Amino acid sequence: MRGRLFKIALFCCAIMLCSCSNEDKEKNTENRVENEEVQNTLDSAVSAIEYKNQYYKNRVSILKCITNYKSDVEAIRALESNVLSFDSCEFAPIDKLETVMELKVEKQDITPADSLAAIKRWLKRSKINDIDTDKEIRDSGGEYESDVSKKYPYSFPAVSKYYPDFETGNSFFINTKRCYILMNAGGVYSMSDGIIAKYLGSKSRAEADVFYGEDAETVAEGKVSELADKSWELLSGKMTVKTAADLTKRYFEQGIFLPCAKDVTVDVPEVKVFRLKDKYGYMFRLRRVYQEIPFAYISSYGEIYSIKNSVDGDDRMAYVVNGQTVNACLGSDSESEEVIPEGEAQDYIVSIQEAVSILEKNLIPQEIIEIDETVDIEEVGFVYCPCWYSDRKKNVYPCWEFRGKLGSNQDELNLYVNALNGEIYSYGCR
Repeated sequence: MRGRLFKIALFCCAIMLCSCSNEDKEKNTENRVENEEVQNTLDSAVSAIEYKNQYYKNRVSILKCITNYKSDVEAIRALESNVLSFDSCEFAPIDKLETVMELKVEKQDITPADSLAAIKRWLKRSKINDIDTDKEIRDSGGEYESDVSKKYPYSFPAVSKYYPDFETGNSFFINTKRCYILMNAGGVYSMSDGIIAKYLGSKSRAEADVFYGEDAETVAEGKVSELADKSWELLSGKMTVKTAADLTKRYFEQGIFLPCAKDVTVDVPEVKVFRLKDKYGYMFRLRRVYQEIPFAYISSYGEIYSIKNSVDGDDRMAYVVNGQTVNACLGSDSESEEVIPEGEAQDYIVSIQEAVSILEKNLIPQEIIEIDETVDIEEVGFVYCPCWYSDRKKNVYPCWEFRGKLGSNQDELNLYVNALNGEIYSYGCR
């Protein structure tokens, strides 16, 4: 969520400076966020955390954690706690755990050549043959002066005019009624083939498609695993959730934009089914998986209201509406980020029972919840949790993940216990 707002905020600042004369009916990205206020919020929210290097003293072997997992889960379910409730909690299996380690992920600037190639590759894959790329591919990065006398997007310089003399291709974009794509450091940030706007008969640019599912009427939502066999009528006919999710996974793993990083695959854990006039569409949540361990991801469509220790989970959405391909996406191209191991692999971690004990003792002292407030934990699993480190780097820690809701108002609260040193990270959404 924060990554999405940050990228949109930067893009919008440039648009508003160079396209102030645009008509109000132009529903461009600048109407989605407030530029300077968003930046100020992000600056305070993503301060680097001071990581405790010393490991937790009561760690146990991963093999023992796996062996005792069933009995540990039973003990947690029977726990009488004023802070945590596990009455309806699902515990994900941990059989694939072998060793874990601290990681870093790092975004690299995309070169002008790679950026241009990715855009043209996507146009070809999407069978969009009626775009004059010399005219429509523009740059919003500010390397070359814009022409404020022209309407957006033509106020921004054409890439063809200055190519290859750009430092990066991070801000190349197309935004027409036919299609939309926006690059950023690391790959493609958002795109649409325009099919949603076309089906709706909208006069908006294709950019509007990437936000449509967030505000559209929700027909169903939940885990892909739970809705896998259910089907809805897409633009090309009925398709099950599982088939569409598999299509989405293949789309991003095939490297349509940029190839996946080494040892990284894509998982599609959640789906939202939305109404599209008399048809339906699927909006999926995506996350990375590194060496069989999934990354933490942002699951809420709402506003992040609380950030402790700068959790920065994967935040990418993908739309399937015609049953043939991914028609739109929004969010950082995280699967292509380089994953860098830090230090030695570890085969001793904090056990699940110990992680629960750490939460019980520390949630109120760390002011994550109020006194007399209970967190209803709905899911527990083991993940890699990214935390903000700097503008381009994030620390990533192996963690026990507790996804739940506050008993008082049912706002989402996600808690992470570092499996190496016992530190707590968290964020909430409403």
